[in-house]
Amino acid sequence: MEDYVANSRKLTEKQLYQIAFTQYKTGNYANAIKNFEELNQVEGKIGQYAMYSLADCYLKVNELAKARNAFKKAYSINHDASISSASNFNYSKLSFDLGYYNEALKELQTINSNSPYYSEAQGLISKVFLKTKDYANAVKTIESMPNKSMEIRRVYQKVALYRGLQLYTDNNLAGATAMFTKSLMENHDSDLTADANYWMGEMKYKQADYSGAVSYMNRYLKKAPSTVQKDINSSTLGANYTIGYANMRTQGYKTAVKHFNTITATIEKNRTYLNNAYYGKKM
Repeated sequence: MEDYVANSRKLTEKQLYQIAFTQYKTGNYANAIKNFEELNQVEGKIGQYAMYSLADCYLKVNELAKARNAFKKAYSINHDASISSASNFNYSKLSFDLGYYNEALKELQTINSNSPYYSEAQGLISKVFLKTKDYANAVKTIESMPNKSMEIRRVYQKVALYRGLQLYTDNNLAGATAMFTKSLMENHDSDLTADANYWMGEMKYKQADYSGAVSYMNRYLKKAPSTVQKDINSSTLGANYTIGYANMRTQGYKTAVKHFNTITATIEKNRTYLNNAYYGKKM
């Protein structure tokens, strides 16, 4: 076949496409790529199919950047709707894989709920938000989305919580309150709900709203596991400290003592774990 191509003075676009496609299907990717590239200025059906097949050839030889560009070209021709849809999704996915997060997000948001790629697109949008850690923009973008899948709503619960922590660290307590409240309203992941209650409790204590602090920390304790927390700074110990000191501030001394005793008992019960954690860090 290569001899035929070499000895032919002039092939039509259709002939060149058929030769390249045969090479592609038989695994002769190097020659297929060479011949498909000859069609990169062709519009219409042949041009779009050639660019889509070229993109897959590049994927087969792990040339991801070139595959991304070929998918973009196939999408832009827009002759066959199914090829355009597949090309747009693959272009978006490769944009994500190669670190072009803004471009990936922009294109993924164009994939509507009727598309066969909608579910995968929503999953990738979720990954973009968590990968970039741009929680402020993630919250804003999700809130602007007209149709939110359950996966997106789960991510919203998380990014709202993390945005709240950023605002809390910046001492923007009003902004943090709004974000923690939004996270709590979703309530899809019980661990995230527990965390949001914990940080609402910490914030209420900081605002001298001691009854609010106690209320949120008690909600946290109901959801938090009874076993030792891996993160000692955000644990049942911390919740009991906050409840204890909040009660001391309001003269609830008996209740305060109860929670301080709980802390002592927890430390004694888990002394081996705590010692190992301490000495592990020291070594």
